Amino acid sequence: EQLNDTSGDYLYRGDASTWNKLYDRYYRKIELYSMRWGNIDLGKMIVAAAPYAGPLAVMRDEKKLSLVTAGTLRPALNIYSCSGVLLSSIPWKTGRLVEMGWTDDEELICVLDDGTVQLYNTQG
Repeated sequence: EQLNDTSGDYLYRGDASTWNKLYDRYYRKIELYSMRWGNIDLGKMIVAAAPYAGPLAVMRDEKKLSLVTAGTLRPALNIYSCSGVLLSSIPWKTGRLVEMGWTDDEELICVLDDGTVQLYNTQG
C-alpha cells in the first residue's frame, strides 16, 4: 500500500526499511537465491569473478592466516557458478598464485609468482 507524505514522496507501508529512494523512485533489493557454496570466507581467498554473471574462481590466499584441516593441506582452485554451485576443483600443484582473472571467452588466467601464466576453462 502506498502512502503520500507531505513532500509528495511515496512511502510504503509494511517493511519500509527494505526500500531505498533513488531520485523520485523507490527500489529495493531482494535475495533471489542463497549462495550454495557453504561456509567460505572470501576475505581469506583470492577471488576472480567473470563478467555478466559468469563463473567465480576461488583459491585460498596463502598470505592470509587461515585454519587448515588435515584434508586441505594442498590448496585447490575451485570454480563455481554465479549461484555458488561447484563446477570444478583443481588441485594446485604449481607455484604461488599472484593474480587471476577471466578472459572474454571465459578462460581463467592464473599468474604465478615466477611469471608463469596458466589457462583453465570452467571445467578445469
